Amino acid sequence: GLLAVDSELSLENDVLVAKFDDRSVFRILHDSSVDSLIDRSNRVEIPDDQRELAFVHIGKSGGTTISHLLRNGCHQSVDNEPCEERRWENFPGSAGKDETIASKRIKYYLHTPAAKRGKLEWAYNHTTSIVMVGRNPLERFVSAFLVTHPKNVEVLKPPNWYAVKKVPIHDAAFEDCFPNIEEFARCLNQRRGQNVYNVTATE
Repeated sequence: GLLAVDSELSLENDVLVAKFDDRSVFRILHDSSVDSLIDRSNRVEIPDDQRELAFVHIGKSGGTTISHLLRNGCHQSVDNEPCEERRWENFPGSAGKDETIASKRIKYYLHTPAAKRGKLEWAYNHTTSIVMVGRNPLERFVSAFLVTHPKNVEVLKPPNWYAVKKVPIHDAAFEDCFPNIEEFARCLNQRRGQNVYNVTATE
């Protein structure tokens, strides 16, 4: 669900409506509506100790942190290649002291590289359950914007730093169109024909 802060919540025809202002409305399916969309007639109960799990990493939702605590939390796991031994012990603090049950059960780590290689369907067919972590969509959106902003890329120098720097349109999109998150949010909320910064809404 969506954690709505400073908003008005209401339930309309089994749809949860979060209204932030006169022009910003998010609709979320209520649990009863979700259940009506899912066919559970062929559901098979699998004993917990017989499950084979895959962790699907949704970007900007804490997946990198979690992957460091998993025995198979590396990209090559989808090729049945081992990660570094006892990798969870490299995690700072007490969290990495002992291997978790999740680490022992999760067989594959699925992120963008696996998707680009077409390995998702293969992994789904070799597991019984999928594990993923969700995040407030607004917080995730802001996080993704900030982590890819050229000024932050310069400071943080993530693993893909050099690849990002080779794409001129990356810097131009931020510097010429959306220099900060406030300008980007205003562009998302603009009406047709309204000019905000260097962008005009036409559709």
